[in-house]
Amino acid sequence: MPEEEKKEAGIVYEDPIDIPIDNDEDDEEEDEEVEEEEEEEEEEVEEEEEEDQSMDSSEENNAETPSVANPDEENCTSEKPDSQPQDHSKKHEIEKETNQESVSNKKIKTEEDSNQTNVTQNSTEKDKPKDKDSTPKYDTGKGKKVPLHLLEKRRIGRIKAAEEFAKRLKKIGIEKVESTTLPHSGGFRPLTVINQKNYSSDYIRKDEQIFALRERKSLRSGANGPTTTTSQQPVSPSASNTPDEQTVEPSTTIDEENDNNNNNNKPIMSTVEFTAKNDEIDFGDAASTVVIQPGSESIKIGFALDDKPLIIPNCVAIPTTNNKSNLINKLQVEQPEEFINLKEHLQSTFKQRMRYYKRRIQANSYDQVSGFNSVTRGEPIPDLNENGKTSWIETPKDNTIYIGDDALRCTNKNFIHRKPFCCSNAGAIFNISDNNNYSSIEEVYGDSIRILKYSIKRLIKRRQDRKNKNGTFELYTSEQNRALMEDIDENSIFKCILIIPDAFEKTHVENMIRLLLTELKFSAVAMMQESLAACYGSGTGVSTCVVNVGASKTNIACVDDGSVVENSCVTLDYGGDDITRLFAKLLLMSNFPYENWDTNNISGWKNAELLKKQCITFQDVDVTTQIFNFIRRIPGERTEKIEFKTFDEVMVAPLALFEPKIFTFLKQNSDNVAINKNLRKQLPISRDLFTNIPNDWESLTQDNCRENKTYSDFQDNFALINNILDNILENREVDDPSNNDQKLNMIPLDKAIIQSITNAALDVDVTKLSTLYSNILIIGGTSKIPAFDFMLTDRINIWRPRLLSMNSFANFYKGLLEKIKDLETSVKNKNSTTTTNTTTVTNNGVSTPTSTTTTKNEDDDDDDDDDAQTDIVPKSKLSQDNLREQIDLMVKQELEQYMKDTEAHTSGENYLPVSVVPAPHDRDPSLILWKGATVLAQIKLIEELYITETDWDVHGSRILQHKCLFAY
Repeated sequence: MPEEEKKEAGIVYEDPIDIPIDNDEDDEEEDEEVEEEEEEEEEEVEEEEEEDQSMDSSEENNAETPSVANPDEENCTSEKPDSQPQDHSKKHEIEKETNQESVSNKKIKTEEDSNQTNVTQNSTEKDKPKDKDSTPKYDTGKGKKVPLHLLEKRRIGRIKAAEEFAKRLKKIGIEKVESTTLPHSGGFRPLTVINQKNYSSDYIRKDEQIFALRERKSLRSGANGPTTTTSQQPVSPSASNTPDEQTVEPSTTIDEENDNNNNNNKPIMSTVEFTAKNDEIDFGDAASTVVIQPGSESIKIGFALDDKPLIIPNCVAIPTTNNKSNLINKLQVEQPEEFINLKEHLQSTFKQRMRYYKRRIQANSYDQVSGFNSVTRGEPIPDLNENGKTSWIETPKDNTIYIGDDALRCTNKNFIHRKPFCCSNAGAIFNISDNNNYSSIEEVYGDSIRILKYSIKRLIKRRQDRKNKNGTFELYTSEQNRALMEDIDENSIFKCILIIPDAFEKTHVENMIRLLLTELKFSAVAMMQESLAACYGSGTGVSTCVVNVGASKTNIACVDDGSVVENSCVTLDYGGDDITRLFAKLLLMSNFPYENWDTNNISGWKNAELLKKQCITFQDVDVTTQIFNFIRRIPGERTEKIEFKTFDEVMVAPLALFEPKIFTFLKQNSDNVAINKNLRKQLPISRDLFTNIPNDWESLTQDNCRENKTYSDFQDNFALINNILDNILENREVDDPSNNDQKLNMIPLDKAIIQSITNAALDVDVTKLSTLYSNILIIGGTSKIPAFDFMLTDRINIWRPRLLSMNSFANFYKGLLEKIKDLETSVKNKNSTTTTNTTTVTNNGVSTPTSTTTTKNEDDDDDDDDDAQTDIVPKSKLSQDNLREQIDLMVKQELEQYMKDTEAHTSGENYLPVSVVPAPHDRDPSLILWKGATVLAQIKLIEELYITETDWDVHGSRILQHKCLFAY
């Protein structure tokens, strides 16, 4: 059928598959055959239409005779306009007109009154709406539709043509290949391959076609009111804005509309309410955004416009009937010999440092401290003179559960103290390390919800109190004043920004988001990694190595170009709590006047924390024999003021961060990470759906540190270079983690930082070594130790390998990689030329090319065949061994030449400088992470990161791949 006739006929392609596509020149013959068949069938259809029209005209002539006898009836039938389309089928019209003819012949014999009634009846019958069964196949007013069997034949023909086209492409070598290789930095994601069939469409090319915006648009349009259409008013595809919304849905009839109205419009009302609820969300309003940082010691929570967050202790006190007063785990003065040897090693390190900085040490310092502490006694303090008296809660009231600061006032006699958030496991948010107090993961979720609800109530109360205060006492910005003017209560709708670990566990993150959206009823949730939040909070915009020394663990990660480098993340299984336990033990070994000191008890732990914050330091000047005093508060006993002396304990205890093996004697399980196996079964690690392989972040630095293979331990430069090449060039895979017997990561802090920076630079750009070493940011509560940055700088300079500390190492490493690649390509080319040139001889004497170097005749015995196969395997191994030997030889030569050149130009500027950057002076280092998330809440970018409850219900955890700043 010519194109002009198709345009006049107005053919409609109802199936999207039926839309014509462009084929190759090779498929023109098949298309011509299909078009010839279509033209023949269309000609047959036209002939049938002409016959039907001739039959219609003859019937109409026969029906005109009675209309002449009755002119009134002729006038009535002529009232129908000519432009009205014929909506009945031909057979139905013929049957109807013959019936009218018989009726009109009978009516002629009747009176004029009966003729008038018959005329009105005929006119009303013609004006009635057409039934569904009487819909014609062809519409002469709008054009003729293509028959269904013809559409089906066209569709089959196009499918065959597409298959042949795909076969030809594959034969030529052009094939669609999806590349999912991502850079380790996670900065960019690969674009999806364009569908060749729908190449001309604009699908996902407009902002309004993004699923989230389309969903909001559809909900808003549904909230304006239901649009009901009858069968006489079809929906035109041009009414929609986007091409992918042009599918015509089945229209609702009047009966269906009445049924919906009889059901009290339940689905429509729910849509309206849901849309109204979503429209109230202002994603750019930071005043209604809550920032949550769950930590092992405390939870930091606050509004994004607040200056400081609320610090809620991570503790829930549950009443119990089991009396635990007799279970006292007091610190012992006597220690094993290995512990004493490690303590003496720390003391020798301290003496070497004091000697290097020319600090004088008194000879009898240890005797003075132990002699004074052995004779001192506590001085009782009356209750009237005690300012910070603690009102302990010893007996529960009506099974009341205490949270936060109130839980820390509950004694261990009648209460169980549980910590629902992470305490030691790397990458976890929930506490799965407690083997005594939690029996199911639901108890952990319940305690988490209790703490968060309690924190939000206190947060709302704090804002209301600030609103009621006089504005002259505190100075606020305009945004803060506007936020204070808003009326908020417990029913207000808030958004949330959650701070997660750098190397996170996906199951913990997904369950935390589910709790925030479903249980706590947040309208939207966004996520941010800890190290990136630290860069936002400190205001650094360059590549940075973030060292977060927390209470129970220490996290190290490098941030480059706005993203966390995956291979640089490492979690060390020690922190400030381990320093507290070690300091208490060292004090007892110096005759500290504290009997039955139990650090597992609430009161004993609070006293140990108070002593640590008061005494420990890295300042060399402050390390001398000096007197301290503190107030000991124990429930059920009198409050005492105790004076005591210290010497090197104040510096030896924090020095254990660089010799952490001594911490293993203070942990419950000194070999592996303490994990509750029952909780691990209920909250397992995330695995790939198809391969069943763990799909959490895999860090090369974490694996190196657990295996105790760090760059700082290599004394030989050649062994160091080989280790780097094994890690980077061979893409060494990380083993499948078995979390039930996971080893403790007790690598020294300085060595872990060197390992993290080196792997990050080798992964991203080796020239970033100088930038990362000059921007080491230390945060966390334990980083408040005086002169921590000065001590860390010295330790990194001591343990950093000389080869990795040179300025010119980046150029040497780049040149070495290029030479290794050239050597590999040359060896591969030699192997390919030798294999293609070899030939095999058959009985006929005809030589044919082969891919192996062996020759074999058809008449050879089986033994000869086996010998030929065994000869092939050693040759491939020999080629690999030769390549490895050549690479090692070349590396040795290049390394020797490089060291000679550098030694000839040795100067002070030849080494990379190390600069440890402390937190800004006006900010608490323990609040840097929370402050960084508040900065993100006030940036326009946050609108693209929020996950609503609708997104979570529809897409689940898959939405996280599109709503994160990192590669999830």
